[in-house]
Amino acid sequence: MSHLEDLPNELLTLIISHVESNKDLVSLSRASRRLYAPCELSDRRKYRRVRIRGRVGRIEKAFQLLLLILRKPRIGGYVRHLEFQQFTRFRRGYSERPWERTLGKEDLVRLEAATLEAGFMAPEDQRIMNILMQAVPDGIDGGDPEGFREAKIRTIYIAQAVAALLISVCPNLESLALGNYPVRDRTGDHEPSGTDPYEKSMQYPLLRFLRSVNEKASRSRHLRRVRTIELLPTFPDSNCNRYTRCDFVGWAGLISQLPKLESVTVQGMAQRGRENCGHGPESWNLQSISLRNSRVSTDLLMEILCSLKQLRSFTYTTGGRYTQSVWRFFFNPLTLFKCLLRHRTTLEVLDLDCEAQLHVDVESGRIRLQGQIHNPDITWQVPRPPLSLWTEYGSLKDFTSLTHLSIGLQCFISLAEGVRPSPTPAVGILDLPPNLRYLCIRGYEKGKDPRIDTVMDRVIPAARAQCSNMPDIKGLDALIPQGCNTADDSHPPVRPFEDWTDDEVGPPDF
Repeated sequence: MSHLEDLPNELLTLIISHVESNKDLVSLSRASRRLYAPCELSDRRKYRRVRIRGRVGRIEKAFQLLLLILRKPRIGGYVRHLEFQQFTRFRRGYSERPWERTLGKEDLVRLEAATLEAGFMAPEDQRIMNILMQAVPDGIDGGDPEGFREAKIRTIYIAQAVAALLISVCPNLESLALGNYPVRDRTGDHEPSGTDPYEKSMQYPLLRFLRSVNEKASRSRHLRRVRTIELLPTFPDSNCNRYTRCDFVGWAGLISQLPKLESVTVQGMAQRGRENCGHGPESWNLQSISLRNSRVSTDLLMEILCSLKQLRSFTYTTGGRYTQSVWRFFFNPLTLFKCLLRHRTTLEVLDLDCEAQLHVDVESGRIRLQGQIHNPDITWQVPRPPLSLWTEYGSLKDFTSLTHLSIGLQCFISLAEGVRPSPTPAVGILDLPPNLRYLCIRGYEKGKDPRIDTVMDRVIPAARAQCSNMPDIKGLDALIPQGCNTADDSHPPVRPFEDWTDDEVGPPDF
């Protein structure tokens, strides 16, 4: 009887290349000395996460990694996560220049083939090659404004082209973290009809690549395994202490049709303004949206939620950032609730911490609503929402799949009472979701407001009796603070870089 160890290295390498789980590979490598070397655990760990920064040395290292993968394609299969940090406000095109790099003939052929494989067809492929064959500018002279701007723009295009090709040669990517770009142009009445809001940003190689893949998602070979994308990632060396204006809807237009994409997360996002969405209702494949430490209007949240085909998890939290701006965007929790009711049968996790954007009436202790939630005939500065939105009525009990709820006190009371046809008044606290297993209430301090205590004394016993599978309700005995803007310009904590766990990289047992 033949054994796995008896196979030649070529066949072993081919078989092992189909094992996706790092934990399974570690287990296989520990089975015998013969199997340890073909698993190439050191290379798999080394290239599992690729990070590209907009600095000279970092971009050059990324370019050398691209050449290495083109020479040894199996290394591209080891990459599971790619982070690309670059921010720009420049809106200038790229001017072709004489080549500055010198590569061997075989590397040039590989680079040209990779450019075509990434979807850059003639004559665009020659433009991308010209970008890639430029040396990254070093020692930029800030005393020459025009030269400084030209060097910065060239650096941006080189980094984008390298990132686009790296993504294209890593077929097993599972997650991406991308910096901020002016994805769409702001459109208005002065723009000619049919103007493409992405037109100027499509000069950037990475954005052009993402749009091409998204439009051909069912046929493209790229990004087929990506499940999560993070925008505005908080890198250890990034300046993430303030809100950052981000065109979330524009980004969604570049990634929303990826076949396996489930989740998009954003940290510290601020709204750019009232802009045309350009996407139809129920047109995005995303199932999880997380906007943390952000501050936007319910108009924008309405665009996002109405564009989703199905929603399983939604997070919107504000605060944790420093700002001197005066925010004038309307925020109406009942408008948001109407949008969430469109996903009442699929939503499983809901995390809302938006009390800092609410206006609470001092006399009644209740939310003062802003904007319209019942009138479909008002003039909208964003695309008119689906008419069916105005017939969405209900309360928390209608979310039949909801298992985890974390919410601010005022939103909890309002949403438990529900949204009803105007001017029908609320009839008191209603039942909670039938399958709820976790409830966290932020901002409740017992004894501070007798009116709130009266409401909570009614709802909490009913909640405990109804949800027998919910062991505890957090936020009743000890105050859980709500999100708020920071008082100074200090940096918030950033997420650590994740890597293999200890049990995945332990030494072989022989």
